[in-house]
Amino acid sequence: MKIDIQNAEIVIDECVPAPLYYLFEQHNYSPVLGSIWEGKKNGKLLGLCRDNNVKVLVTCDKAMEREQIKNIHNYSVSIVILNSKTNDEDDVEPVVKQFIELYLSNKSLFKERTIYFLDEKKLSQCFIQKETNDGRVSIGYNDCIIF
Repeated sequence: MKIDIQNAEIVIDECVPAPLYYLFEQHNYSPVLGSIWEGKKNGKLLGLCRDNNVKVLVTCDKAMEREQIKNIHNYSVSIVILNSKTNDEDDVEPVVKQFIELYLSNKSLFKERTIYFLDEKKLSQCFIQKETNDGRVSIGYNDCIIF
């Protein structure tokens, strides 16, 4: 039986390695993996986050930036993309630890309706730098914190 996600402050996308979930134990979190949200496309997943008052969606899906940058204003959630070399547990773990340290020390840093890229060296906020007449976008980055 799949679990329902309710009252979670942080939702962990299914692409984040499951063995790392223990790192989130200090927080009110729910993983997508094993829940009734599992397998949902990004837009639907973000809608569920919005409808359930989720504050942060943590993902390793780098495509989410391009897919959702033009739609992020529709979702009252902060998307944090863990930017690691691969999605392997050993590569993702230090970036998850960096997120947790940042989130514990300053939750207000993560604004709703915003996409962030986080790696071991910096947290960057994504924005539409330029949009062409055919709808394509060029994405820019503002470094919020450099470690």
